[in-house]
Amino acid sequence: MGAYLTVLYVLNFHFMYMTLYSAVFISISRTIMIYFPMRGNEMVKRLLPLFFFTIYILPILTTWFIYPAKCYMRTGSFPGFGASIDYVKVFPKWKNSGCLTIVASVCSSIFLLSSLSTLCRMRSIANSTGKRDDNIARAERSLTIMTFSIFVCIITLAATNVYFFYMSDVNLSLTLRPFQQDLLMFTPTWALFLTHPTTNTKAMFLPGNIHNNETIREMFHIVFTQYTYSFIVFTVYGIPTLLVLIRVVLTILNPVHKNYFKAPFFVLFTHDCLMNFVIFLYDYVVYRLPISGLISGWMTSLPMGPYLTVLYVLCYQFLYMTLYSSVFISISRTIVVYSPIRGNEVVKRLLPLFFLTIYFLPILTTWFLYPATCYMRIGSFPGFGASIDYVKVFPKWKNSGCLTVVASVCSIIFLLSSLATLCRMRSIANNSSTGKKNDNIAKAERSLTITTFSIFVCIITQAATNVYFLYVSDVNLSLTLRPFQQDLVMFTPIWVLFLTHPVFKRTPTLPASRSNTHQGILIVMSDNK
Repeated sequence: MGAYLTVLYVLNFHFMYMTLYSAVFISISRTIMIYFPMRGNEMVKRLLPLFFFTIYILPILTTWFIYPAKCYMRTGSFPGFGASIDYVKVFPKWKNSGCLTIVASVCSSIFLLSSLSTLCRMRSIANSTGKRDDNIARAERSLTIMTFSIFVCIITLAATNVYFFYMSDVNLSLTLRPFQQDLLMFTPTWALFLTHPTTNTKAMFLPGNIHNNETIREMFHIVFTQYTYSFIVFTVYGIPTLLVLIRVVLTILNPVHKNYFKAPFFVLFTHDCLMNFVIFLYDYVVYRLPISGLISGWMTSLPMGPYLTVLYVLCYQFLYMTLYSSVFISISRTIVVYSPIRGNEVVKRLLPLFFLTIYFLPILTTWFLYPATCYMRIGSFPGFGASIDYVKVFPKWKNSGCLTVVASVCSIIFLLSSLATLCRMRSIANNSSTGKKNDNIAKAERSLTITTFSIFVCIITQAATNVYFLYVSDVNLSLTLRPFQQDLVMFTPIWVLFLTHPVFKRTPTLPASRSNTHQGILIVMSDNK
């Protein structure tokens, strides 16, 4: 028991009132715009602050008596062992059912009057035009469905609470209330989705659309283009790379090699390996295989649907995740080298932040794709290769622009971090008490230089490619280079680790003692990407 139960209980009813008020204000806004087509939008815009203020603040007037109440979980009299939150009343004369009955009754009346007046106005407009317009018919149909379902929902909510108020039949109330609330919340969304032209793909012009395209299906034959040859190259280097990746991960996770890979850095590195494994297979199937032109005949039978939007968004989500992961691995390496005593502890504390950023920051640069309508497009490139394209909902937001900014920032951070690490390693080598360059230092410098050069070139060319595409719109160049750029970012560190780390050689030469601070740095560095 505790105050948190009171907070949860209050929020439960607060959200219910917010749902009712929001439905009413949406109906009122619709009525204003249909009766005042010239000034309606301006009037609604001015009313928005009042609407939002009412939606969030007005529920306090019908929930305040619960604030000082003591809430607890109660099994009640309903069958089974289900439990719900109940409370000890501080103000016995104030009841949730009574308040909800009044609010639901008032809201249902306002909603019904507003919706009926809107329907009458739409019918009047239709009659004045002399012929039945498809858009008006569709709007009438969706509004009628919404009006009926939401009104029935609100009025039954009021009726249920009246019944509960007098009969105290908690089972009926607890059974019906979730359905009533969901009907109230989701009906407008479904009505809009099923009737609005932007979500009605049959009403859209989709250039190059291959779905149910009989012409492409009949004419299809395999044509070898640069995309087909690139797909073969992906297969040739992808299979051995994935095998090496699996071996690297299994070696890191093997308890026998715990002394080599116990640093927190390798948690991030192992995550990067597993993530790259999934991303390569995903991109191979979703992006590279369709554009190769080998399966376009089969793809014409695929239906359009939201699944294409999910696939398209994930392509860019994974691309951003790859960039952020490379940057954080570089930063972690720098921290360990500059702070050999506390570096591992610092990296360990930063890991949650790194993972949250890797998974959630891409949302800021892909959100505009979520409402888009995606489809398979054959495009203007040679052969029968197809890729996923989308109808923009936010024309000013472009993938190429976002990717240019992110790739530029990541390349700068990665380069600065890697150069700082190389400088620190050179400083350690110069200050070595032996006076000669240690093999571990030479190996670490060499592997880090290769990694830095390859990944920096990859990220900066990715930024340059997107700048070029942003202004020239040469989709062929972008589609050809992007997979190689992404693979270079993902696989270079894995191959460098595999080819340079002693544990992957037949006779490991890694020193057993780690007492010397500089030696510890070198071990971590030779272990790192």
